Amino acid sequence: MKQAIFFFTLSVLVCGSAAARTFEMDRCETADCASLFERYHTYARTHADAAAILGDMYLNGYGTEPNEEEALKLFKRAARWRSMQGMYKAGQLMIESDDPDEVEDGLDYLRNAAKREHRNAKFLLAEVYSDPKYGLLDLEEADIWLAESIEDGHPLVNFPLHRLQGEGKLTQADFPLTLAKVDEMNAQYEAMDSEEAKANQVVLREAPADDKYEVITVNGPKLEEMLTWGLSIFSTSDNDIRQRATGTRIRGKTCDDLWNCRSVFKTRFRRKISYEIQ
Repeated sequence: MKQAIFFFTLSVLVCGSAAARTFEMDRCETADCASLFERYHTYARTHADAAAILGDMYLNGYGTEPNEEEALKLFKRAARWRSMQGMYKAGQLMIESDDPDEVEDGLDYLRNAAKREHRNAKFLLAEVYSDPKYGLLDLEEADIWLAESIEDGHPLVNFPLHRLQGEGKLTQADFPLTLAKVDEMNAQYEAMDSEEAKANQVVLREAPADDKYEVITVNGPKLEEMLTWGLSIFSTSDNDIRQRATGTRIRGKTCDDLWNCRSVFKTRFRRKISYEIQ
């Protein structure tokens, strides 16, 4: 399947009041980028999310030569270690394959990420299952994941909704969960009776024009700051593959889930990786 789906980049999708912004990791050959690459290469041996980030570095040539094959290996490694970002990225690459078995494996990765509440994995599943150009049409699955994306408030959800409505496919017969979720979410916003709530309503109308979506390439301090912050987390976190007993007094939370077994959850950083850095 050759139809391109999303930028294969390390980026951040932010839903703002005026526009959605996409931050991309671009090619970088500076000494600072090479240094960050080497440091992530070290932590990728023991930390799942570091492996996922290193995969993005290989994919985009950040501090190294681009290498899609190595990137996919790292995404799969991260996925085996239960990184939602690894699952999402592996799936995103694999559904582009011409091999039907690899495409199905890619969908499994995406579904696993989506079941762990990765909102962009949910949205991607809704998109590929609802649009025949991807060769994966399944309206029942599309209905499930589109309804989930509406509940998540995904900033791009109006695009597939408008497309399906324009094609005459957004019907009660094919999309009962989606239409019910539109009504449910809009009723909640109306009950809140505020301008902000009204602005968040899911309206079945024409999606914003592409020029309403601002693309900003980031190779400067913001991206480096986030990558450096990640290194500080990995340096104080247990090896991901050593999880046995929790080692904490919080039921179900291992020391790997806590930053240095203190009160701040490591998942806070993982959310930034999995929900913001796409």
